[in-house]
Amino acid sequence: MSFTAAWRSAMDLGQDAVETLMQVGETRAALDPLDRQLIPVAADYNLPEDAVGLRSQRTVVLAYLGDIAAAHAELDIFDHYEVTPYQACDIHHQRRAVERLAAHGPTPGP
Repeated sequence: MSFTAAWRSAMDLGQDAVETLMQVGETRAALDPLDRQLIPVAADYNLPEDAVGLRSQRTVVLAYLGDIAAAHAELDIFDHYEVTPYQACDIHHQRRAVERLAAHGPTPGP
């Protein structure tokens, strides 16, 4: 049990790092830990709750990079997940963020 908790803690820290990279305008760099570390670890250690949060975060990063089609494709993956109400709310907010970015583009960062 504590081993799983340690991985979940690592996932939280990784997501915080992605958010920090986004805040400082390093959007492309933010995608790297998601794709190369966080999402694979969630899959390898069977952490589906974390996988949903990571993939929903990835949708917004893709949208900020201007890849709206990939962001929509990522959102469509959630149709195959059984999500909790909290996760459904998160996905809904990410979907709204993607739609806003599709319509208006990202706001200029620092």
